[in-house]
Amino acid sequence: MGAVDPRFGLSTERFEAKAQAAAEHWNEAAGRPVLVQDEARGFPVHLRHDWRQERAQEIADLASDLNELQARLEAKSEALRRQDREIDAGNAAYERRLRDYGSDVEAFNAAVSRHNRGASDAPESASLRREEARLNQSRSELRALDTRLARLEEIRNATVREHNALADEINSYVARINRAVATMPPEAGAYRGRQRLDRHGRILGVEREISIYFYYREHDLELFLAHEFGHALGLGHVADPEAVMHAANTIVDFSEVRPLQLMPADIAALQALCEG
Repeated sequence: MGAVDPRFGLSTERFEAKAQAAAEHWNEAAGRPVLVQDEARGFPVHLRHDWRQERAQEIADLASDLNELQARLEAKSEALRRQDREIDAGNAAYERRLRDYGSDVEAFNAAVSRHNRGASDAPESASLRREEARLNQSRSELRALDTRLARLEEIRNATVREHNALADEINSYVARINRAVATMPPEAGAYRGRQRLDRHGRILGVEREISIYFYYREHDLELFLAHEFGHALGLGHVADPEAVMHAANTIVDFSEVRPLQLMPADIAALQALCEG
């Protein structure tokens, strides 16, 4: 292990664990150790801090805020779905009760008309008065239900406004992140190898090192280390954008953390190198 800048807030032990995990992906793919830690004869792996990590931390902070906003947006979406279900159920109940009320009023009016054409009958008059009182109560309940539904619509409209405001804020964050990511280099680190020659031009050895300059999350650090280890093994870049050895592997998905794994393009490149 080489230099680990303390400004990353990462211990040397943690960095070493990430490097070992990154190397193990290649060892498993090769079916034998091709990258081993050797403090005496190995090449150093550094974690160097500069403007790139400062920018990466800004992006990571924005991404964290974005994830929180997206969680709040999903909560608003779920609230809208609940409100829609409640309003739909309320409207169905209102329509059903309104139909029943209309039928009851029609029957009541017919009964009143028949009563008015016949002789006065005290029991029937009392029954009509009771029915009239019941209809008045039903009308009051319908008005109360209509008022409640109107209030639910107001609440839903307010939720829609809050939902749309969150969506606008999310779009703003996405734009800010995209602009910031566009300023980042395509690779988070560099593998350098240089031949060491004597005064006669004979090769005495090869000086090699890996430097990582930034990462967004520790999960990404493992990815970036695995990428540079691939270069150390002699691999170039591959076309698959999902592959570890893709040239622009610093374009990460902040919405999820998937377990790191070599893709078929990575393994094919390693096999081709071993066969060669």
